[in-house]
Formats: sequence, structure tokens, C-alpha cells
Amino acid sequence: AGSMAEAPADLRLQAAAAAFARWLAAQPEPMPVGEDDAPVGPGDGLAPIDVQPPSTDDPVQPDPVQPDASALAPIRDTLAGGIYAPLDEHGDCHKFAVGLRKHCSDKLGVTFHFNTEIRRIVRSGDRITGVETNKGSMNGDAYIAALASYAPALLRPLGVRVSIYPAKGVTVTVPDTAWPDGPKVPIIDDTRLFGLIRLGNRYRCSGSVEFNGWDTTPSESRAQAIVNNVISVFPEFAKCYDKASAKVWAGLRPMPSSGNPYVGATPVKNLYLNCGHGHLGWTLACGSSQLVADVVSGKQPAIDMTGLTLATHQ
Repeated sequence: AGSMAEAPADLRLQAAAAAFARWLAAQPEPMPVGEDDAPVGPGDGLAPIDVQPPSTDDPVQPDPVQPDASALAPIRDTLAGGIYAPLDEHGDCHKFAVGLRKHCSDKLGVTFHFNTEIRRIVRSGDRITGVETNKGSMNGDAYIAALASYAPALLRPLGVRVSIYPAKGVTVTVPDTAWPDGPKVPIIDDTRLFGLIRLGNRYRCSGSVEFNGWDTTPSESRAQAIVNNVISVFPEFAKCYDKASAKVWAGLRPMPSSGNPYVGATPVKNLYLNCGHGHLGWTLACGSSQLVADVVSGKQPAIDMTGLTLATHQ
């Protein structure tokens, strides 16, 4: 037996959807509209949904809730409703990656080469024989292409084709000092297309996507648009935002055309893929890495990899 938090992400999403569907079906009459057939207004007929952990009686128990009440109270009259998923988790992916690097270096003897540019992957027959970099050649027994948006260009000369394109995302990070009562849980607004998350003593907001090649320069206008969208819902956020000191960052999301990452073996015997995770890189990182480790080690992967491997990608 395990908790719902241990279930695969797609199962948890199905549970959340089932909760909403069951709550909707339990309503005594259709969603109300005005006498003039006007659309439903804020606060009319909708309530937040709480997706609870499973119990022995009922795997999903939808109940009206008001999560993070102090943050939502000032804007309650502007909200139609929402879905609250307490099983959802969030964290600082940079802090995680730095800690993981230290653990691998200190405990596992892993050597990391930073600020090293891959210029070419060398193939001889059905095997990779080395990687040429700006700091010389590197050789190994097995090679894993975890190259994000740069995977297609480096793999194509090897006869390995992956359909991945860079999609630039922007984040804005500010201190939380001026808004101590802000949201404690992640907020996603699908109408204004932004996400707001609290990371320790900081707020981070993100939204939109830009297709302009491999340019990682943050767009000031897009960053400002994201901030404006957050302020339109949470006016108190304006107290935290100072354009001069806010940290604006942009990065390339390696978006696969199929929606699935590329994980596992290739026709080149000692070359494996772990790329194309889109905007879910950290979410899928540990699971994907475990799958690749199993494949490289000759073990049976824990899940069916159909649709993830190069051979079964659609």
C-alpha cells in the first residue's frame, strides 16, 4: 500500500479530474446563468475543490474548501473558484541540483566538467568512441545525451533524429518581505496564464513562452507582462516588485513535438537518450534518470517505456 503522493503523476491528475467531475455531477441543477443568459459571474455556482488523499471508503473526496485563506481573502469576491490539490509539491530546483552535485561529488566520486562546450560526438561504426570539447576529448563506456534543446544538432550527425525545439520561458523573482501574507501554496491562473510560487523568502512568477531560436536573453516586455498579470489578481504583489532589483531569468524549455521526452536506447549501441522534457524537466528528472540507469545497466525498467523510447516515439 502507498499514499497517493507516491502514485505516478498521470494517476494523480486523473484523480483530480475525477474529483471535479464527481463534485460537478453532485450539483442539484446546472450552473446558474442570469435571466438575460449572461455568463456566470465571480462567485456564482463554483467553489474550490479539495482533492484529498485516498481512504478505504473513497479514493477521492471532493469538498468545498478555501486553501491559503489569508492570501485569497482580499480577492475572494473576484474569484469564481478553483481546484486545491494538497498532494501537489514544489521546491527550489536550483537548490536541489546544487545539493545533488555535492552529494555525487562527495559520496559517489563523480567528476563534473563545468563551462565545457561539446563540439562533436564521435561515432565509429555502431558505437560512440568519444566526445570532442573545447577542453579536449573525453571518453567513456556509455554516453547519455541529456542535452536539452541542443540535442537535435549534436545527435543528427550520428544518424539519431529527435524532434525537439527550444521554447524560451521567463521567470521573475522578488523578495517576500513586503507581502508576508501572500500565498503559501503554488498558484496557477489559466486565464491570465501565470504561475506564482513561494520559495523560502522569495516569490517567483512565470508565464508565456517565446519561440525565437536559442536566444536566452530575457525579454523585459514579457517579464513586465507577467508581473502585470500577477498584480491584476494579487494587487499586494506590487509591494514586492521593484523593476531595478527583481531577478529576471530566461531559459530554454526543450519541447518535444510528441509531448513525451526521449528516454532510453538508440540504434547506436552505447548511446542513450534523456532529453526533451519540456517544461517538466525537474518534475520528471529523477524518474527519467532511473529509467535510463536501468536500461544502461541491463535491468528491466519499472514501467512500460512505449512512447518514450526513440523507437516508439510518435
